[in-house]
Amino acid sequence: MIKSLYLSLLLMICGTQVVAQKTFKLKKYIPNEIGYEWQFKNNVKDGMSPIVVKNAETIEFAKVSATKRTENNGDHRLQNITKKGLEVYQLYFIGNRFIEYEKSVLLMPNKLKIGDVYKSETRYKTLVNSELKEQGSQTYEVKVERIEDV
Repeated sequence: MIKSLYLSLLLMICGTQVVAQKTFKLKKYIPNEIGYEWQFKNNVKDGMSPIVVKNAETIEFAKVSATKRTENNGDHRLQNITKKGLEVYQLYFIGNRFIEYEKSVLLMPNKLKIGDVYKSETRYKTLVNSELKEQGSQTYEVKVERIEDV
């Protein structure tokens, strides 16, 4: 009787304990070194698979030394891994179209957990051939689905 009560109590305690979720460091999964190149699987059926990304060079932008991350479709963005996380300052799209942010967009913080959702918002302006076309507020929401070994 005492053994079965002890075993039941032990199972109840073990069953109610929450397993701590592992925290992942962003810079382990998002490289920021110049010259580093990698591929993403393209889930959009537009004939461009895979997407090849390269940290091409360092560029001064709005008093910040940013990494220019190029893509094989001609687009690029200016970004950095900072103490806050992955910050994006500007996006460029083919056709001389830029999206510039009033403050950098924090896409993901430095520490990530599977299942967590990260949100950020900032004001932006869209320029086409240096002409203001649009401005407003943009919100980003990123959810970490899983971490894969690379």
